[in-house]
Amino acid sequence: MDLKLGCAFTRFQTKFFQGKYGDLDTNLVSYGPCQTPTLWFCVQRSDEINTFQPKTYYTVDVTLSKAGRELALQWDREQTFDMGACKKSMSLVQEDQAKAVVTDVTQKEDRMARPQALNTVAMLKMASTRLGLGPQQALHLAERLYLDGYLTYPRTETNTYPKNFDLQGAVRAQTGHPVWGSYSNDLLSGGLARPREGVDMGDHPPITPVRAATEGQLGDAYRLYDMITRHFLATVSRDCKFQKIRVNFNINGEGFSISGRKVIDPGFTAIQRSGEMEDVVIPDFQKGEAVDIRKVSMGTGKTRPPPYLSESDLLSLMEKHGIGTDASMATHINNICERNYVQLAEGRRLIPTQLGIALVHGYEKVDNELVIPKVRANMEAMCTKVAEGRAEKWRVIQDGLRLFKEKFIYYVKNVDIVDQLFQCIFTPLEASGRPLSRCGDCQRYLAVVDRKPVRMFCKTCNRIFKMPQNGQMKLYKELKCPLDNFELVFVANKVGKSYPICPKCYDTPPYGEKEEQGKHWNLDHPIYKKYRPAVMDCFADHCSGTLCLDVDSGPKWQMDCNVCLQQLSIFEDKAHKIKATSDYCEECSSVLLEVVFNKGKSPLPDGQLEMKGCLVCDEVFSAHAVSKTGKNFFRRSPGKGKVRTNASLLVTRASLLGRRASLLVAFCYL
Repeated sequence: MDLKLGCAFTRFQTKFFQGKYGDLDTNLVSYGPCQTPTLWFCVQRSDEINTFQPKTYYTVDVTLSKAGRELALQWDREQTFDMGACKKSMSLVQEDQAKAVVTDVTQKEDRMARPQALNTVAMLKMASTRLGLGPQQALHLAERLYLDGYLTYPRTETNTYPKNFDLQGAVRAQTGHPVWGSYSNDLLSGGLARPREGVDMGDHPPITPVRAATEGQLGDAYRLYDMITRHFLATVSRDCKFQKIRVNFNINGEGFSISGRKVIDPGFTAIQRSGEMEDVVIPDFQKGEAVDIRKVSMGTGKTRPPPYLSESDLLSLMEKHGIGTDASMATHINNICERNYVQLAEGRRLIPTQLGIALVHGYEKVDNELVIPKVRANMEAMCTKVAEGRAEKWRVIQDGLRLFKEKFIYYVKNVDIVDQLFQCIFTPLEASGRPLSRCGDCQRYLAVVDRKPVRMFCKTCNRIFKMPQNGQMKLYKELKCPLDNFELVFVANKVGKSYPICPKCYDTPPYGEKEEQGKHWNLDHPIYKKYRPAVMDCFADHCSGTLCLDVDSGPKWQMDCNVCLQQLSIFEDKAHKIKATSDYCEECSSVLLEVVFNKGKSPLPDGQLEMKGCLVCDEVFSAHAVSKTGKNFFRRSPGKGKVRTNASLLVTRASLLGRRASLLVAFCYL
């Protein structure tokens, strides 16, 4: 269900909006039954912030003097929005001879319960809040620690230990650790506290350290391991016990108070990264005691809007509303960040972009159920019924797809409502881009949009052409494609590779399968036969491409692979002209090159200026070739190339000769 409805909405939206706006700053206008409600939570909070109306409030601030200390009291009313009422209360407190009379002194023992065992969502929330790690990064590190044998399986919804879980063994494994080893020994000698009861989902035990490790062993994953281990030790530690002290005062009928705290037993707080709970010391007070008032003032302030959602807040909302699973929540949050629907701000707060806000508001205007979490929660509930045997799988799928098919048809009919919001944010395609080359159909200029996704479009023909995503583009000698009369465009990327393309042929390849579009330039196309003629098989590992002569690269002549980033520098600064002939080498079947050398730079023994030979088999040619390797430049970002000497060509020669020998053996066998 997720795959079908997600693909349908995403494909329609991407084609519709990218065909209308030039500065749409995303490669994919995606929709997902989990991803979109996740975004809705962020936009909803953003709307609350933007529509928030601050109000002025007033407080009565009183400071006492006792035992040489100044003590600020807390007003029982806390605050009021009525200035007149605040002034009246303040006047009572400010009367002459007014004293703060102690009406009550209470002391009671309280405790802070040890934390529950750690499941995936709790771990992701803690990692975001305490370590500043995103959910996706935290889950990746946890999985790495699991695979290396330091943690139990990190994808679990269970936060209670089964009865047969060896807690003693897990604590004993930490006794040799240089940081918390002594604490672990004390736990074992004093007896482990029973972990708090939680929820057992029947999948995996809570996330628990398996063996001790130091920072030198784990590197960047140690911070997460440290947090998880401390939390585990806290779950089997004693509760934190402390004594709460509260003193109530009366000043002419107005109530105030002050609170203190004294730690009796730090318990689990001694191992938690936040540190032990500290004492809050206040002087001793006796009931009926009258204390001098040091200062009285009226404080003012304004109410503040709620903050933007943090990753931890968002995970809590997703868990509460049943959006995603413990294994997928991190992915959904990562998706809305990568697709530019939200931006990550200080404190790991998620601020929706204009694109994210426009999408959510558009969904709400067209069909509110496309975005609210209720619909997704219902889908999850129905899947749970299938798992429990209370519903039939085929019927649940059929009903879900039928529901969203109707919603999809309705959305397509009313997409103009969403488009009205986009018109307020983005620049129409007609007003974007820069003119570059002429269209072969109308002879008007095509404009290129340099922002990703890079594309060219014709305003007259109202047609868009997909272009390579890596590299700068310029007009190629005002030459035209012999197939469709479109002017050729020259593409040059950061690693020095360049090639001409026809916008129409690149968007709709005339040779080969359309699935191969963008993977390589096709050697059968006339422009490559003329301007990038094929010479020899590429010798890069696992590459099926062909090395082609770059006729525009002189005097630093080079050959480029039509598939990978393999490059071959030949006769650098020595050759005046290099041409691929129509002849082939009898030994390796490579195309023979015809080279015209510069005067005084000929490598030939007799100073001859012209020579025809094979780049692989001819010793003179292969001695003046240097290869460079890199990563695939169509699919990946460019990387730094490694230089290899002409020894690689000897390997290539042996490979080609070996291949030819194999063919001869096969022929003889037949």
